[in-house]
Amino acid sequence: MNPGMEREPFHYNIPLAAQARLTLVDVFHESVAYRRFYQRPFDMLGVALRGRGEDSVSTNMRTGEVMTARENDIRLIPCGLPQMYHHTLGAERYGIHFRLELFPGLDVFAGIDSAICENSPALREEAEDIFAEKDRVLLLSRCTEFALRFCHRHWPDHYNFDLEKARRFEDLLRELQSVLSARTRVEWMARRAHLSQEAFSRTFREIFRQSPKEYLQQELYRRAAALLLDPCESVKSVAAKLDFANEFYFSRFFKKMSGAAPAVYMKANSFRKSLMS
Repeated sequence: MNPGMEREPFHYNIPLAAQARLTLVDVFHESVAYRRFYQRPFDMLGVALRGRGEDSVSTNMRTGEVMTARENDIRLIPCGLPQMYHHTLGAERYGIHFRLELFPGLDVFAGIDSAICENSPALREEAEDIFAEKDRVLLLSRCTEFALRFCHRHWPDHYNFDLEKARRFEDLLRELQSVLSARTRVEWMARRAHLSQEAFSRTFREIFRQSPKEYLQQELYRRAAALLLDPCESVKSVAAKLDFANEFYFSRFFKKMSGAAPAVYMKANSFRKSLMS
């Protein structure tokens, strides 16, 4: 610019509607032996602290890819990715489980078919410093920042849904969070959207690449998985809170969605030293 030219004032606002929100689901430190199939309704970031390759093996059931964890591996398993895990007591890890959503139930990493991994001694050292933090509020805040930075480096080049068209149903999806139960039906969603059930289902699938019924089941599963992490809850109490007819129907639903019975899921998580409490 010519030094003699006058500068014109300006002010541009960046629209705030499209914000990704990260919510921690679970933060833990563990060394647990198990062999189990999981399809988790949230993103999982793990930091491998100890172990040889055979001590921590995961198989991507969608692609068949087998990954062995090496010391200093920082690995993100996207939400909804079906995995078979085999861990021995020779492996030790930190875990940060979270949701990174643009709208309720619509994760930034949804639809990604493979895990994302970096091997970084520097990040492992940072994670150790974070988990040594005595102030729990600060610890969780740093976990959020650590997870976000990793996600920013590996941000997908497209989303698994039409971001602009999704705004049409944003209010509905947020309202659903306050009423969601096993009794919630697609008919209720269609009425709230002022559409026939057929038109609503067709439009919903076009925008979100899943049926409204699939979305309802995924959100119910996510709610159930979060409740089962609470040591004060039982399978029976969670079934009642979510309005299932009985514990049997809830257990059948949860096993269908996750690959593990709710009692097995609770037992697996009870061994961990959780840092969320």
